[in-house]
Amino acid sequence: MSEDAARQLAERRLRQFERALHAAAGTMGEPDPQALVRSALDLAAHAALAVAFDPGLLHLLRINFFFERERVPHWVEARLLLSTLCRDAEGNGLYMMDAPVRELLLMRLVAHHGPDRLRAVATLLWQYAERRTAWFERSELRHAQQLTALNFLAPERAQAWLDAAAHGSGPASLSKNWFVAMRGAMPAMPPVPQGGNPAAVCRALRELDFVAQRAAHRDALRRSDGHELLLIRGPRDHGHRWVLLRLLGHFERAPGLLWLAVDPVAPGSLRASLALALGLEAQAPWPRIRKRAASLARSRPLAIAIDGVERLNEAQRTELRDLQAAELPASLYLLDRAEGSEAVIGEGALVGVMLLTGSSGLLPAVGRIAQEDLRYWIDRHGGEAGLDGLGPEETRDAAGLADEILKATGGVPERVLEHLCVRCGVRWPEVLAVAEAPFALALPPADDAIAEPDEQQRAGATFLPLMPLRGTVILPGRMASLTLTRTESMMGLFKVQNGSDNTVFAVLDESAGERFDPRRLRGIGTIAAVSGHRPRDEGVEVTLWGMGRAVGTPMQDPAEGGAVLARMDPLPEATDRSTPPEAREAVVDALRALVRLGGVGGKTVDLMREAPLVAACYQLAEMLSLAPPDRQKLLEADEAFPMLQQLRAAVIARIEDGLPKDFGEDGWGFERLGELLRAAFDIAQLGELFETRISATADRPDVFTALARSTAASGRLRRIMAHALARRPEDDALWEHVEAMTQQPEHPQAPPKPAARPPRATSLKLWPNGSTLRVAFLGGDAKLRQRVMRCAAQWFEFANLHCEVLPRGSKETADIRIAFQRNEGSWSYVGTDARTIPAKEPTMNFGWLDHDTSETEFQRVVLKEFGHALGLWQEHKNPTGGIEWDREAVLKHFSGPPNGWSKETIDHNILRPNPPSRPPYRPFDAQSVMLHDFPAELVRSRQPIQGGSTLSASDKAFIAALYPPRTAVVRPLRKAPARKKR
Repeated sequence: MSEDAARQLAERRLRQFERALHAAAGTMGEPDPQALVRSALDLAAHAALAVAFDPGLLHLLRINFFFERERVPHWVEARLLLSTLCRDAEGNGLYMMDAPVRELLLMRLVAHHGPDRLRAVATLLWQYAERRTAWFERSELRHAQQLTALNFLAPERAQAWLDAAAHGSGPASLSKNWFVAMRGAMPAMPPVPQGGNPAAVCRALRELDFVAQRAAHRDALRRSDGHELLLIRGPRDHGHRWVLLRLLGHFERAPGLLWLAVDPVAPGSLRASLALALGLEAQAPWPRIRKRAASLARSRPLAIAIDGVERLNEAQRTELRDLQAAELPASLYLLDRAEGSEAVIGEGALVGVMLLTGSSGLLPAVGRIAQEDLRYWIDRHGGEAGLDGLGPEETRDAAGLADEILKATGGVPERVLEHLCVRCGVRWPEVLAVAEAPFALALPPADDAIAEPDEQQRAGATFLPLMPLRGTVILPGRMASLTLTRTESMMGLFKVQNGSDNTVFAVLDESAGERFDPRRLRGIGTIAAVSGHRPRDEGVEVTLWGMGRAVGTPMQDPAEGGAVLARMDPLPEATDRSTPPEAREAVVDALRALVRLGGVGGKTVDLMREAPLVAACYQLAEMLSLAPPDRQKLLEADEAFPMLQQLRAAVIARIEDGLPKDFGEDGWGFERLGELLRAAFDIAQLGELFETRISATADRPDVFTALARSTAASGRLRRIMAHALARRPEDDALWEHVEAMTQQPEHPQAPPKPAARPPRATSLKLWPNGSTLRVAFLGGDAKLRQRVMRCAAQWFEFANLHCEVLPRGSKETADIRIAFQRNEGSWSYVGTDARTIPAKEPTMNFGWLDHDTSETEFQRVVLKEFGHALGLWQEHKNPTGGIEWDREAVLKHFSGPPNGWSKETIDHNILRPNPPSRPPYRPFDAQSVMLHDFPAELVRSRQPIQGGSTLSASDKAFIAALYPPRTAVVRPLRKAPARKKR
């Protein structure tokens, strides 16, 4: 039999074992048959390490490794021994697995449990072989087991044993031929996952194959209202769960996922499983299930996955029809794992499902991964994932690697994914956990509405604690930390402390003066989760996470005698269905222009181009620091198109602010400006820019020169040029002439120019003085974390800030989240920009720090990134200047490899200093730890620039001035009022 045929036979045996065990689990009344099947396969993978095993060894494996977290009942042992995976070796209670089956199972063992579990199983096998009395007289069997165990514990010793036997110096009781046979029979050591980054591997694997399913899914979402019924088909080991997670990434906001497994033995289990997944009792009727789902869908989309629809019995097919008739506010995904699914579908068992889904609901069947797709992925993304330890710039034989991986896995998606994870240094469950994290659904209590203040109110109404906010608007999907000082704002927090869930209604308060006026609350606010709160000198610091929009009506609560509740009417998420693509592209062009002026970073352009549209609008509003009325206008918009128009206007206003207020007043350059504008725009566009009608007969350069002069005289030229630059971010000729019109000293033949007004000061992004910054690590071992915090503590000796490292698993939201992602560089968000980053993403990364990094380099990198985290800029961007650059040398240096930056990026990152700041930035410090190293050829003085590796005197004094010590009387937190009992 060929290797391919043997491997395919092994795969069929594994699938037969899964199906038989799933049916048996249902018969035995197991609560989660699908989880039991996974654990039973893991038990078989543990047993596959031995050359042969008896019931005693299998029992020891079960009680040692599957007795607590992964519970496997005793009857699974017998099912495994009697399955097609095992065969009776000698008729005396000894069982063996064929080599292809062992190879597949051992790869599963390493991919799911890692090298430590592999060594633990090998150790148990060695000890069992030494103590198994029945094996004492069978030296071949005992030595075969020990040699196999030694092959995984100390491969070099196993090889030495075999080499010695080949030369006739092995144990006298064993023949040379026996050792030769053992050399060929021992399983190869699977690759050991070690040192990889699950998040990086997950990002890379998202680009692998499944193109047909993704394209069909996007089309289905565009045709529907977001509540589609879709069928994902293919054999059991073709990665249905991974494919589903890939498809869920097409939603504007990550939906919450409810995963249901079909149990064909227990009728009614489909409805009961859904009820339990929603946090209700199993007997809950459909109306209650619908109400619960609608409650959850207020804050985020909802997706329901039903796994194993090929096993639906008649009662469950009826329930599936009832589920669709219930019109739940959720997308429904049916996972059909039948063998030969394309042929089986429609033959009786799934006729009802076909009628439900219709032809539009059938996604292309998931097939095996092709060599061309795998080769393309290895070539483009293998370095990003760290495949075989290679870096992004290292070359690899993509075609050879693809052939090798496909030979080992047969192109079966789940096995390819597991194999790639092992070769990238991670375990498959770790990558799957990263992929599933955005879709995790945290269920509130079953009674998720606060007790109604009036018994006459309608029973279905929803009430939340009211949190009126001055000068702050919480946007959906965004996090904000603020300090509550007014009683009216803190009452909602007291409700949370007194037994409510952690959800409040945050709304903009426009009351005049200090007096709270409920009539001045905006009608539309945000349902927000309180992720953390702590007392401060001036009030209570609270962290809020926006969940969704809602209309709220203030209500009186007799227990407190004030407006502390809000009756809720959730609003749907803003839609982008009617948004023309050119509207988004117009904002992207305007942002690119703002990048050239140094107003934002290049990542802002990538965000607006690639992120889901509505979520990108909310995040851009935070990056632009829009005023509260403008943020409120965004919140109240029901469609993305007006949001884009508002954001584009805000970006153009920033471009206008970047031009001198006296732009064009000296009268220089108007002739050339008229020529460039005529070359860049047509007559209609120029008329729109100058807000006048231009006839075709007036298409002459002198006409546009006159228009430029007249608008400059009226003070409108600055705004007109901001619009022109926003439309033409790549027109270098226009940009260079505009820059020439703003240069100093005075233009040739120009009249004396009045002193230029200083540019508008930018507020430093500082944390509240005296606050405690919560730090969480997303990687690294204990010693590496301690080393980082030991270096970072130097800043906190001089700043009036405190630092708290959160323990692993903490539910608090960290202000600073530190990762150690290789090949991602070392970087940090500046100051409170970290609040705009999703709670599960890092805000700081150390890309090359490890235990072998020298103390000087380690301290330099940590101090620099923590300086950014506290609000400091890169020193070469100091507004006061300090470095005279050789501009041409800088452009040549950074436009080449490895950076490859554009001219505007180089201007923003290197050449253009930051604007003045509030509070004023310190004078340039050549010894600052915040200063990068630059070679001599980039500086006019031809002297290299070398930043410090320790805090300079200026670093210490400046951070102490930004966060000065203060003595204040600590005001006790007001005691929360007692909640009225109902």
